[in-house]
Amino acid sequence: MLMKNIINSRKGFTSMELILTILIMSIVMIASAETIATHTDAFSFITNRKSTVADLRFALNKMTTEMEKINAGDITDIQTSRITFTDSATGPVTYKQHVSDTVVRNNDVLLKHVSNMWFDYYDSLGNPLTPNSSNLPNVRRIKVSVKSKPRGKEGNITISAYVVPLAFLGYNLQ
Repeated sequence: MLMKNIINSRKGFTSMELILTILIMSIVMIASAETIATHTDAFSFITNRKSTVADLRFALNKMTTEMEKINAGDITDIQTSRITFTDSATGPVTYKQHVSDTVVRNNDVLLKHVSNMWFDYYDSLGNPLTPNSSNLPNVRRIKVSVKSKPRGKEGNITISAYVVPLAFLGYNLQ
């Protein structure tokens, strides 16, 4: 009788129970891993995009703040890909896209990972101007646009800003 109780009171799991438990846990782990991978990709995408937009905004703010101080006659060259003007404090300033993927102020790198940068020029009535030396005196508003290179899966981001130099609005900056 004692022997019968020992045989019937077995402790532990059968191999079938262990296999089913491992199978269910594997399914749960695979689903969890896919969810974590998706969330990691989304986080990376958002972080890269926020970083790119912050870099673009910083560069545009620096350019537009400096261009707001332009006085009549300070602009010395306008092209689609660059602008040159004289800053009373620092002398000649040129903003352009460098041969590589950078935007430079004179020879100082202002922004990296740029696929394109361009300027549009407008007269006092808002009409577009052809960027040439004969239109220098007519420039009253400048649109600066910068297009980033894609980082990862984010794609291109284009950001633009309009600048109306304060002197052209009737303010005396002296």
